[in-house]
Amino acid sequence: MTLDPTNIKAVLFDFDDTLAETLPGRQSAVQYAFVAAGVDSPTADEFLKTVNGRTFNQGFMDISNSYGRDLDLLNLYRERYWTAEADNSPLFEGVREAVLSIHSHGFKLALVTSKIRSFNFQGRALGAQYQMEISGINHLFDILVGGEDVKLHKPDPESIKLAVRKLGITADEALMIGDSTADIGAANAAGCWSCHAVWAGTPPGPPLEGIRPDFVAEKPSQVLQILGIVD
Repeated sequence: MTLDPTNIKAVLFDFDDTLAETLPGRQSAVQYAFVAAGVDSPTADEFLKTVNGRTFNQGFMDISNSYGRDLDLLNLYRERYWTAEADNSPLFEGVREAVLSIHSHGFKLALVTSKIRSFNFQGRALGAQYQMEISGINHLFDILVGGEDVKLHKPDPESIKLAVRKLGITADEALMIGDSTADIGAANAAGCWSCHAVWAGTPPGPPLEGIRPDFVAEKPSQVLQILGIVD
C-alpha cells in the first residue's frame, strides 16, 4: 500500500520502549523478582526477549506453572518496578517534540499498551496513566487504552480496534507505532498502518510469520516525515 498522509487522522503509540525508555527498569525489576522467588531459568534477559508484546503477568504465570507453584512474581515485580524504577523512565530523545508536532498539526493521539492503565499499589494510583502524567505529555493524548480494557492483548488487534472506535475513525485512518512484532502484528490485523519504532534498540520480540511493518522509523522525527509533516 502507498500511504496517503491526508487519510491519516490519528497516531497510536505503544508506551514501553517506544515513547519512554523503560527496558532498564523493567530488567532490574524482573531480576529482583527472580532472585526473590528463586527462579534460575529463564534469566531476566531471556524473559524480556520472549515476553515483549505480551503482558508480564502471562509470562510470570508460565514460569510459575513450570515450577509447579505460585511464585508471586507479579507482586514481586511490581514491588520493585513501581517503587524504585518507574519514575526513572525518560522519554526518548525527540519523542516530546514529535508528539507536540503531531498534536499541533491536528492529528488525534492515542496510547495503546498492554500495560495496566491504572491500578492501586501500596496506596498509590500507578500504571501507564501515571507514567504518562509524569512524562509531561499525557495532556496531548485523546485516549489511553490499557491492559485491563481488553480481553486479548497484542498481537491480537482488540486494543487497536477499541482505540479506533473511541477516536471515531476507521482503521485505515490510523498509524500504529511500536517497538515489537506484537505491535506490528496487531496493527496489521486491525487493518491500520504500522510503523516499527527501532530507536530504542530493544529486541522486537518473537517473530510473527508474515508480519512486516509498513514503515520503519529510526528516530521519532521520521514519524513526522511519514505523516507528511514539515515544520
